[in-house]
Order: sequence, then C-alpha cells, then structure tokens
Amino acid sequence: MTRISSSDIFRSLGYEFETYSEDGVRPETVDVSFGDLFPELYIGEGKSREIADKKLYLHQMEALNSLEDGKNVILISGTGSGKTEGWFFYTAKGKRTLALYPTLALANDQIRRLENYSRALGMNPQILDARRRELLLSSRGAHGIRELIASSNLVITNPAFLLVDLKRLSKGYLLSFLRKLELLVIDELDFYGPREIALLLSMIRIISLISERKPQIAVLTATLGNPDDLASFLTSTNGRETSIIRGDPFRPRNDVYLVLGKNLRSIWDCLKAHETEILSSDVGEDVKNSLRDYKSFEREVYKLVEIARSLSIECPQPFMDPAEIISNYERDEGVTVVFTNSIRSAENLRKRLINEFGLTRVASHHHLVPKDERERIEDAARSGELKILISPKTLSQGIDIGN
Repeated sequence: MTRISSSDIFRSLGYEFETYSEDGVRPETVDVSFGDLFPELYIGEGKSREIADKKLYLHQMEALNSLEDGKNVILISGTGSGKTEGWFFYTAKGKRTLALYPTLALANDQIRRLENYSRALGMNPQILDARRRELLLSSRGAHGIRELIASSNLVITNPAFLLVDLKRLSKGYLLSFLRKLELLVIDELDFYGPREIALLLSMIRIISLISERKPQIAVLTATLGNPDDLASFLTSTNGRETSIIRGDPFRPRNDVYLVLGKNLRSIWDCLKAHETEILSSDVGEDVKNSLRDYKSFEREVYKLVEIARSLSIECPQPFMDPAEIISNYERDEGVTVVFTNSIRSAENLRKRLINEFGLTRVASHHHLVPKDERERIEDAARSGELKILISPKTLSQGIDIGN
C-alpha cells in the first residue's frame, strides 16, 4: 500500500482543480527534555516513555516558567503543539489543579495522555462528569467520591459538572478541593461561544472567591482575538500578573487542493455556444474574458453558470461528489480525516461510502458515538486498520492517531 496522489485521483475522475503548498511548521525547541524535568518518565510506559527524550517547545518552557513565577498564563498555540504539557508538568510538582475541558467525551485523547503521565509520576488524577459521578455513587457513595477527590491533586471535569457543583456548593463534591486550589486550567477556550465564555468567566470569579490561595489561572487556546482583555480580567480576578505566550503549531507540509468541479470543459463549450446571448445581457469584462479564455473561465465558472440560469440557458452543472473522491483514499497507506459541517452529514457520508462504494475501513467520530466505540475507532486508526475517519468537529480538537 502506497501514498495516493490527490492530483491523480482528481484527474482520473475528471475534476478540475487548483493546488498550492504550505510549508511545514515546527515549533522552536529548548535544550531541556521532559526527562530532564522528571526522570521518572524514562521508566514509564507508552506516552510517558515517548516524551521523556523529547525537547520542550519554547512556548511550553515559557508557560512552565511563568507558572513557576506565580503568574497566570494565556497560551495561544495551534492543535498538536503540546499545550497540555505546558501546565501538567507544573501540576506534577504537587500543585492542586482543576482542569476544565469543554466535554470529557471530546477530550478523551488528552485525558489518556494525562493519565499515562500521572501513572509514571505516581499521581492519582480524578476524572469527573455526570456519568462518572453516577458510577462512583453506586459503588462508593457521596462520601467515597469526596475521599477520592481529597486524595488527588488533579481533578479533570467539564463546565457543566462544575456549574452544578457550584450551585449546590455546600452539598457538592468539590468544595474542600476548591478551597485549597492552586491552579485552574481552562483548555480549548476557542471551542466555546460568547455565552459559554461569559459563564466560564463568572465561574472563575466564584472559584477565586472560594479558594484560600487565589489560584493561578492557565487558559489554553488555538486562537484568541483579544488576549490583552482576557489577561486584564484574570489579573483583576486573582491579583496575579498574566503572561501571554504564543507558540507555533506542529504542522507537516500541506498540499492544498481547491476542487472547481466536474464537466467544466463541457460547460464552457455550452456557454460559448450561447456567447452572443450572454454578451447582450450587459455583462462585465470578467465574464467576457471567461468566454474567451478557459483559465479565466475556471475562476468564474459559478458566476457564469448563474448568469446562464438567469437567461434560461440550459447547460451542464458543475458536478462534485465528495463521496466519489473520498472513496479512493481507502487505498492510501495513511489515515484520511474528513471534516463535515454536522453530525448528520458525517453519518450520511459514512453510509454512502459503505453502501454505494463498498468501503469497509471507514468510521464516523463524534460525541454521539459511545465513548468505548470512539476509543476503538481511534485505536483502529493508529494501527492502520481504519483508513477513513469522518468527523464534524471532535477530531479538530486534537486526537493523536500517530503518523
């Protein structure tokens, strides 16, 4: 099995396309490895052992140093740039930490990484959401949950669980933990909408009032339009200086394809046959050039099709079938990730690839897929058993499926 050329696929199917390349980006590193910080990682397993020899990215080092200096941190860096490590290895020094992810269902990969690091370092993180709470209540009771939380210096949850717990604070599970809290982590800030962010900021203020230690705050995000405003808010909340740190994402070279459509040459021939009628409708120079020059037409094809439709000229339509294109990538040696704009469209595409094109190594990945099944899908992608992953958003949050 070899790498499939997208250009060859488009040409073989009769699609017209434009392409350009984006150079790869590798964040700047420092001459310190994670194993230098925590030698215990060398005797760990899986991710712990893998990361031990890796040099820290500059933005990870800057985040850890700022936290060591008692500051808040806003870390702005793309997916795959190791933002999680930019706070965890500060927590690993015994700092009591509450980490918030948008939903634990979508943070599965990060949580697995944190659990792996924690095992290597002798830590005991607790993951809490509504489903886990019910499981723990049935096996340990409310007192048992509080004992588990008290035994840990890292609790991982989501805003929904935290909000419910704050509303019933005296009877909740987190009050004692929050009183001694030293670090509050808000990950994936770019996932939230304005209303959710306003609610998050309110909860930050409440936690700061509850805690006896005015906890530091670390906010992690791929993008942020107004970091100075957020920094002012954080500083006004806990009285600590806030560092704004930017890092480059890790990104391989990308070849980008803009697929223009199918049957473009036949569309052009049809429009040229009606050239006199089109030109008599007081069109601009761009349309005139498009009828004379095919390359110009490729850039304006959809405009000309609409003009023809308004004049009741019947010509072929620019045809594009994503399933027809994507089906070819099951033969590729790598994993193909397909993003859609909704869960429904992800499921429809998956069904078409299976039922119409006979694919067997394809799956969809979203929060409606049960957690155990998502984990199986991710493992299958890592091992090469699965070749095409379709997702509306979850995979864009950063899931490690290897190379």
